This record gives sequence, C-alpha cells and structure tokens, in this order.
Amino acid sequence: MGKVIVVFVGPAGSGKSTLVAAYAKWLQEGDVSVYTVNLDPAAETLPYEPGLDVMSIVDAREVARKYGL
Repeated sequence: MGKVIVVFVGPAGSGKSTLVAAYAKWLQEGDVSVYTVNLDPAAETLPYEPGLDVMSIVDAREVARKYGL
C-alpha cells in the first residue's frame, strides 16, 4: 500500500485529538506506520505524542497578545 494522508477537521472540542489518538493506536496495532501532526497551536493537552507539533513553532498566547485577540 502507498502512503496515505488522513486529516481530521472540526470545531474546537469536537474530539479531533481523541479520534487521532484512537485511530493512530488502531493503525499501529495493525503494524501500520503512523506519523501524527498537531496543527492546533492552542491545544492545551494532546492524548498522543505528535511527530510534529505546531506548538513548538507558534506560541498561541503570544500571537493573541500581539494582535489583541
């Protein structure tokens, strides 16, 4: 099987991170290689360890402070 990219989108608090954690676990149990990415700079906690985390690049509080959000 070739590489596949799956993206989960939805409003805040809808369970995207929980779904990513469960889906990644299920794939890994089937010996599928998984690489997770967090694109939410304001996520307070994640139920999975992302391979790439935008929070390491963007400080949501600093952005909010800078732009008066």
